[in-house]
Order: sequence, then structure tokens, then C-alpha cells
Amino acid sequence: MKSRLLYLMIVLAFFFSCEENKDGFYDNVARIYFPEETDSLSFSFGDKIAEYTRHVVNVPVKMMGINATEEMRFKVVLNTELSTAEEGVHFVELQSEYPLLVDSVNAYIPVELIRDELSEDEVTYKIVLDLEANTDFQLGSKENLRAVVTFNNYLEEPSWWMNVFGSYTVNYHRGMYQRLIAYYGEPLTEEFVFSNYLKLNLAFKREVYDYAQEHPELTQDWEFYPADQLWWPFE
Repeated sequence: MKSRLLYLMIVLAFFFSCEENKDGFYDNVARIYFPEETDSLSFSFGDKIAEYTRHVVNVPVKMMGINATEEMRFKVVLNTELSTAEEGVHFVELQSEYPLLVDSVNAYIPVELIRDELSEDEVTYKIVLDLEANTDFQLGSKENLRAVVTFNNYLEEPSWWMNVFGSYTVNYHRGMYQRLIAYYGEPLTEEFVFSNYLKLNLAFKREVYDYAQEHPELTQDWEFYPADQLWWPFE
């Protein structure tokens, strides 16, 4: 009698271990979800040189449980109601499924952004991705089934620009600043600018003014003071 009771208890324990747990998903089933950080992935083309027109954002995805023993594929769809970016225009069309490789619990959705048609104004584009169940995966926790990628092409005029370069150029142009950012590797802070004033002026001549003379077809909107101005050190 005791052995039969013990057997019944084991069977019941196994049955309930496969039932829905308090987190809203079932154990012992391959499940896929987005890590928490995927709700705020962002990128800006604004501080990149004009020639940089494509960028890939790798959206991470994770499998619950042990490593995959064979290649599996998970399904993702574009949420067209919540997305403001246009597929095929602002980013490359997505595949319907992506692979999760053998011996791994990690995968990525490579979202390739396209700069060509993005506004240079202060506009933010949004791509919203939803995971869906397929033959290889069920869904994980319901709080982690959506990822959001935001991006823009905006570069604000720095507050110090005309104080530093007002003797050289008529107006601020984002293309000029992008050349300096590319040279220094990052946007310039006011502290850096005024601590490196002379070096920055030399960089402006080489990376901006000289570049404009060599590539007039790319810089026709850049306005410099004419050479007959009293203060014109670049000739």
C-alpha cells in the first residue's frame, strides 16, 4: 500500500511540475524571451559622418533552460501599430524566423537601420518587435516578449559652436560638426573645446575647411567667410 502511495505521489509531482507555474509559463518546454534591457535600445546617426548610412542593432534574445542540443528557430514579428519606422525604408525588412545555435541559450535579431530617408530634425523613429510561438519555441514570461529599438538622425548645434568658429563660418552646419566628431571619436564637450582651443582650430582647418575645398560636391551647403575678410587664417 505504501509503495503504491509513493508511486502515486511521484506521478502527481511530475504532472504538476509540467503545469503552469506562478510566472505564467510551463516548465520543461523550450521557451524564448527578450532580456529586460531590450525595452530601450537606441542609436543616433546624428553624430556620424554623412557616409555612414547603415547601422546594425543586434537585439538579444534568450532561451530559458539548458543550452540547445540542436539548431532551433524562433519567430519575431513587427508590431506595425506601435512602430513609427517604415520597414524597407528606415530599416531592412525582417526575416520571419531567426536561428538559435547549438550549445547556446543566446541569439540575436540583427536590425539594420537605413539613414537615407531619415529626417535631420528632432524626430525619433521606433521599431517594436514581438516574439511569437512557433514549432520550436513557446513563449517565456509575458513581461519579456517585446523589444523596442529607437533611432534618429538629429545632431543639435552645440552651445559653444559660434563662439569658437563664428570667425570662420556664417552658420552652423551639422556636416562640419560631424567631421570633427569623426576626428575626435566622440561629441565634444564645452570643457574640452575651451581647453584645446588651438588644436581644435587646426582640426577645423584640416577636417572641415580643407575637406570642403577638396569635396565641393559634398559640402555645397557649408558657408565660410570669403577670403577677403580681416580675420581669415586658413589661406
